[in-house]
Amino acid sequence: MSKVAKTAAMVVGAVALVATGVGAAIGAGTIIAAGVSVGTVATVANVVAGALTIASAVTAPKPSSTVSGSQTSFSANPDDALPLAIGRTGTAGKITYRIGFDTRDAGDNDRQAFVVTLSVGPIAAIEGQTVDQVPVTYSGTGAAVGSYAGWMWSRGQLGALPEASALGFGTGAGTPPGWTSQHKLSGKAAVTWTLRFDTKGKMFQGGVPAPMWVVRGIACYDPTKDSTYPGGSGPHRMADPADRAAYDAAMATWEYSEDPYLLAMRWAHGIYQRDRSNPASVYERVMGIGAPWAMIDVAAFVEGRNLAMANGWKAGGIIYSTDGKWDTMKRILQAGMGEPLALGARISCLVNTPKVSLATITADDVVGPASVGGTQPRRDRINTITPRYRLEANNWQFLPGPPISVAKHVTEDRGKRSRLQDYPFIQSTPQVATAVRYDIENAREFGPIVLPLKLVWMGFKPGDCVTAVLPELGLVSQPILLLNRDLAPAGGIVTMTARSETAEKHPFALGQTTTPPATPGVTATPLVPVPRDGDWTLAVLAANGDRVAPSLLITGIAAANIDSVIFEYRLFDAGRPWSAAGSGAANTTVFEITGIPAAGAYEAAISYVRGGVVGDRRIIGPVIVGAAELAWGHVSDPDGTRPEDNATVGAPVGTPVAGR
Repeated sequence: MSKVAKTAAMVVGAVALVATGVGAAIGAGTIIAAGVSVGTVATVANVVAGALTIASAVTAPKPSSTVSGSQTSFSANPDDALPLAIGRTGTAGKITYRIGFDTRDAGDNDRQAFVVTLSVGPIAAIEGQTVDQVPVTYSGTGAAVGSYAGWMWSRGQLGALPEASALGFGTGAGTPPGWTSQHKLSGKAAVTWTLRFDTKGKMFQGGVPAPMWVVRGIACYDPTKDSTYPGGSGPHRMADPADRAAYDAAMATWEYSEDPYLLAMRWAHGIYQRDRSNPASVYERVMGIGAPWAMIDVAAFVEGRNLAMANGWKAGGIIYSTDGKWDTMKRILQAGMGEPLALGARISCLVNTPKVSLATITADDVVGPASVGGTQPRRDRINTITPRYRLEANNWQFLPGPPISVAKHVTEDRGKRSRLQDYPFIQSTPQVATAVRYDIENAREFGPIVLPLKLVWMGFKPGDCVTAVLPELGLVSQPILLLNRDLAPAGGIVTMTARSETAEKHPFALGQTTTPPATPGVTATPLVPVPRDGDWTLAVLAANGDRVAPSLLITGIAAANIDSVIFEYRLFDAGRPWSAAGSGAANTTVFEITGIPAAGAYEAAISYVRGGVVGDRRIIGPVIVGAAELAWGHVSDPDGTRPEDNATVGAPVGTPVAGR
């Protein structure tokens, strides 16, 4: 063990070995080793006290690369966060307690013992250990078998609440002074690891070797195995943590899972602990978001669960209590080709899978200014990704793999546009390849598409696919994927944010074809909208009162996304030219054409202007316009020669009228 074993005892975060309860942080009556630092306990308390704060980031689905811990680093740090194991993964754990001590067989400080926290518990299993990447097996009493026999001991626990007894060190390892039956580390999956100093210097010549433990993490609730869930069948149950007995019983029905969507659903609900030996203790959240069960879109996660199971997608790794909660959701769902969504106050998810269009959006549905991003920015429209991920064959190290490019896109883009992308919870090369292909294709979908729609669209939610038939915006029978929904109650307007959805990307990303889809885009230069049939009507205002001649009255409502409206008229004769009547603002609803020159049948035309371009006419009418009529009362009489009203009524035809 060299100089390391001869050093004085080192206790991480505390000197005296006393039983330490963390109270409300992880449940009344829970006991942990004194070596757990005050900083770590405070961190847990902060997690418990933290409010549910979710920033929806549907337009930036990639998780942050910032992770607060390293699962392969065997180290001691008083400020380390709590780890949580999900799925099957390898971890060096976090040194909670370390001490050198004497035994009778070899002299001063001939033993060095470590207590290592692997995960918040309970977890499913501790499968085994490697030391310097060499597997080590232990007897039932915790003594190493093989080349390390007599030199190494280890014992482990899964983190029951509470643990039945204190964690031991193994027969022959000895017990550090001060370690008592009170040092249970309840609620923590942990191991002890003891090394013996070799006075001849043949063992551990390089100091403490590098350990790694393979674990299977937390259990999950699966709605498909719950007979009380629609379509489910089985004993799984869910309950409110406030009902201690019901939640105790529910958790006993859950099973270990590597499914990204079940793990994400448990993270959204929260990781709760309490001392079950104390009936008065309550469940406290130690990690996770902590959303009430009613605020989780279970159906969306079940859809993802089924897809992940069909494709063999798994998630595995270590989450740290100081990692961002929403970023952690993103990382977990990333392993299942999904993204989290904040659906109002509910937590939902989007699953990358072939979509069926549920409805069609036409110009009749749009009630305000709409916009379309015709393409992604050049820096975001990538064609190459270098993935970083873990493999058991690489001793679970987080390493970059070979770059993955889509040759067709590289040619189209006239060169590689690449980025380094982290996939922290994917531990399979084929699964990473699928995730990379999805990320490349999704980065090339155009958007954002912002559509203010009628209130009837409130029933659609993020993750739904619809078809947009809006040629004025360059969307001709274009499938789009809804990403966000916003309601303006005062106006009854539902604003949907979406991106294009290319059906051909799914077989390519899933490896069903080697042909990548074409980069999507708007079908043409955005068109100037044409007034729809029925949007405008034409009527006649007869001469009456101050109106000395008939007028044409046009009423209606203009389309969205225009700059102005042009009005024209002519006698009902297709060969005649149009006469300009004038123009109005985009919000014009009434326009009167005066000075009609002669009686006859007239028609009118309305056209829109957008970006300086005049669109096609919509012709309305014809209507019949009578001859002009002039009432005597509206004729001026400066010299008093105007006839009396009705002066010629009943006179023979041709009777002269005085004053003319």
